[in-house]
Amino acid sequence: MPILSYLGIFVFAVTGVFKARTKHFNLISAIILTFAMAYGGGTTCDLLIGIKHVSWVNDNFIIILEAL
Repeated sequence: MPILSYLGIFVFAVTGVFKARTKHFNLISAIILTFAMAYGGGTTCDLLIGIKHVSWVNDNFIIILEAL
């Protein structure tokens, strides 16, 4: 199940990169948008499926995955 969580966060991050590219954001704005989309999307997904503890708070691998 963690593989699906990592895949979901990665997909949200890629979506943020594509949205920043279409809006012609600078690098810092693109990074902020990417982090916001990845963590916001992952948090929303966790809350909708009923997980009380959000996964990115407890897992350091997600931060490493986001930095790639």
